[in-house]
Amino acid sequence: MLAALASIALAIPAYAFDFGVSGSMSTTYNITTTTADSSSDAIGSGGFNSDGGAISFSTSHGSGDTSGTLSYAIDYDGDLDETITLSGSTKSGDWTASSSIDYNRGMAGANAGHDKPALTLTDGSATIKMGSAGHIGAAGKGSGGVAGGSVDHNASGFDKAAGAVVGDFQGISYGASFTGGTYTVAYGQETSGSICGAIPDVDSTPSYGATSTGLGVTYETGGIDIAFSFCSGSTASAYDNSSSYGTTGSTMGLGVSMNMGDLTPSFSYGSVSSVGSESEATATGTAMDLTVTMALGDDSAVFQYTSSTGADADNSGSRSGLELGYSTSVGPTTLAVGYGSTSYVNADGVSTVGADGYSMTDIEVNLSYSW
Repeated sequence: MLAALASIALAIPAYAFDFGVSGSMSTTYNITTTTADSSSDAIGSGGFNSDGGAISFSTSHGSGDTSGTLSYAIDYDGDLDETITLSGSTKSGDWTASSSIDYNRGMAGANAGHDKPALTLTDGSATIKMGSAGHIGAAGKGSGGVAGGSVDHNASGFDKAAGAVVGDFQGISYGASFTGGTYTVAYGQETSGSICGAIPDVDSTPSYGATSTGLGVTYETGGIDIAFSFCSGSTASAYDNSSSYGTTGSTMGLGVSMNMGDLTPSFSYGSVSSVGSESEATATGTAMDLTVTMALGDDSAVFQYTSSTGADADNSGSRSGLELGYSTSVGPTTLAVGYGSTSYVNADGVSTVGADGYSMTDIEVNLSYSW
């Protein structure tokens, strides 16, 4: 693959291709104090560390109303991943079609599965997507600093930030604009997968199909941006339509941000609920994010408070987190300094929340460079 990209690069003068190479890395110093539970002593750790990002090669070419980009990236994120991606778009009349295909070879060349892309068709005002895509957005607005102080829907068993618990799912969506905003409606139906792309079957159904229905709305007025998402669906046994095995689930997200010059406050909220029809297993949760960012010339500062709850059929627990961060440029690099803390309250022992009395504080200095 590298040889092929090198050959394309040599052909740039003749065929007017654009060729690019990029990489990134970061180095950190942190001081962390962790208390495992209410009966444990605090333990300190930390020191220097560094991490390399993906190495990427890309080439792009346009001819009339058609353009395409081919890229190759190699990255280590638990195993060594090699990803080959080809994206393209073609305009015909008022409509433009676009799609992207990527293949991940995984560790030792093992293929993780064939790609299942989405086709996007738009005329600039209406947009249709069909295939595997994030048809409905999460609606969350907040983001913190470099320290590990934020909590999310993990308390309810999901690794999702405050907002709707959604992901990619196979389906179709239609989106259009109206005065001041946009709306999107979506429907998904899969022979396997998760409700809304993120809520799994909790009934341990051996084989099942999943359906999802969602709505997303964005609106802006007077410097206030509002986003709302809702998605719900169910799974059913693929063996027997009359079987009681299955799960019903729903999730919603709300995000509001205000543009106040150098100050940008935002609020995000999300909830999720799933119930197994056979086992009657129940998993519910909420997540909240309050973020304030401030521009300080070319620098920026951020304050973020997050909280989340998780519950089963009988009990509940909670997490909370705080982050303070500051970011500036030092020549071609970015320097970020942050403080973060988290704590758990889980006297009833809800499995997804974590140990009661857990707490962590983290001070981190991060210097990053991209080229």
